[in-house]
Formats: sequence, structure tokens, C-alpha cells
Amino acid sequence: MSFAKKWEGIKVIIMSDTKKDEKKVVQNYDVLELEFNPPYEYEGKKYEKLTFNFAKLKGRDYMEVKREMNDNGEFMAMSASHEDGFLYRFAAKAAGIGSDVLLDMPGNRFNEIVTAAKHFLIRSES
Repeated sequence: MSFAKKWEGIKVIIMSDTKKDEKKVVQNYDVLELEFNPPYEYEGKKYEKLTFNFAKLKGRDYMEVKREMNDNGEFMAMSASHEDGFLYRFAAKAAGIGSDVLLDMPGNRFNEIVTAAKHFLIRSES
């Protein structure tokens, strides 16, 4: 089941294994698909669509992000689901792109992606 809405040139599709309650679909981010119109450009590469498949990530991916943060001297004061530094890197892994691609996005787009990662992790914590 999927839920879609148009918002400032981006089509957001939230897909979930939940089929009964649309409110749950919005809260259970397994896959976030963003379509950019006009395309988002970073270092000469144009992105018309990015798909963040959080459900495909493994514990290894989670630990790689934590290790990267430690290697960069970044400290996580809270759980990963509340640390933006962790969340944007986790989201980049879900999309198969470098985290720098996300850092250069407009703030509202970046926040939407970080929020999707947060909802995915919070759901898995409960």
C-alpha cells in the first residue's frame, strides 16, 4: 500500500507493509521515494528521483554509520533515532548514495529525509 502527496515540486510516496490504517502507513516509513521537479543537481549529477529503502538495511549498515561517526570524532549523546548526524548517513545508505549528496540539499528536503529515517528507526525500537 502507498500514500502519495504533492508538495512543492516533490512527490512523496510512503510505502509500508501496513494495509489497514492509512495513519499507520504515514508513520511506518519503509520506503521513501522522492521525485524532484525540477531535478536536484549535485556536483554535476542530476537526480530526478531518489528512493530510500530503509527496510533493506541490515545491522551491518547501522554499525558502519556509527563507526563512521566515531572515526570523524562525532559523539552520539542520544539514541541513533534522535541524532541527525546518524540519521542522514543512514538515509544515504538506504538510497545508495553518498551522504554529501544529502547535506547539500535544501533544508526542507533534508529534514523530510531525516524525519523518514527517524520514523523508521523509532518504529523498530517499539
